[in-house]
Amino acid sequence: MTARVYMIRHGAAASAWSQPGSAPDPGLDDLGRTQAESACAELLGLADAPRLVVTSPLQRCRDTAAPFAKALRVHGTDVDGGARQPA
Repeated sequence: MTARVYMIRHGAAASAWSQPGSAPDPGLDDLGRTQAESACAELLGLADAPRLVVTSPLQRCRDTAAPFAKALRVHGTDVDGGARQPA
């Protein structure tokens, strides 16, 4: 049995987390939510569509994964604390 792994980057964040006064863990802005919905539609349209969602614990990543979880009818997503880029 062959498994496919699809990796996508999070959508546009509501703020740059490196700017002074910005949220420490921003979610997605409107563009980012649109990007997440588009990525979801594209991947779910593939012949070998995803069946499992694993995400980083960062809010922008969980927000990006949310449309997949909803479409796959899973309650939430598997969160992998090691799935984040180095600081």
